[in-house]
Amino acid sequence: MNKRLFILISIALAVVAVVTGVLYAQEKGDVSTLEAEMAAAEVQVSTLETDLAAATAQVSTLGTGLADSEAEASTMGANLTVTEVQASTLETDLAAAKSQVSALEAKMASAEAQFAALEAQVSTLEAEVSSLETTLEKAGVDK
Repeated sequence: MNKRLFILISIALAVVAVVTGVLYAQEKGDVSTLEAEMAAAEVQVSTLETDLAAATAQVSTLGTGLADSEAEASTMGANLTVTEVQASTLETDLAAAKSQVSALEAKMASAEAQFAALEAQVSTLEAEVSSLETTLEKAGVDK
C-alpha cells in the first residue's frame, strides 16, 4: 500500500507541478502582454502630450491673430467715423456752395435784367439822338 500511496502522491504532485507550470506560463504571457500594452500606452501619452503642446501653440497663435484683427477692426471703425465726419462736412460745404451758386445766379439774373433795361435806355437815347440829328439837319444846323 505504501507503494500505491507513494505513486498516487507522486502523480498528484506531478499534476500540481504541471498545473503550476501552465498557470505560471499564462501569467508570464499576461505580464508580457501588459508590459507591451503599457509601453504602447506610454507612447500614446507622449504623442498626446506633443499634440497638446502643438494645439496650445495654435491656440496662442490664433489668440494673437484675433487680438490683431480686433485692433485692426477698431482702427477701421475709428477711420470710418473720421470719414463719416469728413463726408458730413463735405455735404455741408456742398449745400453752402449750392446756396452761393443760387445767390450768384439770382444776382446774375438781376444784372442781366438791369443790362437789358440799360440797353433799352441806350436804344431809346440813340433813337432820340438820331431824331434830334434829323431835326437839326432839317433845320440846317451844322454839327
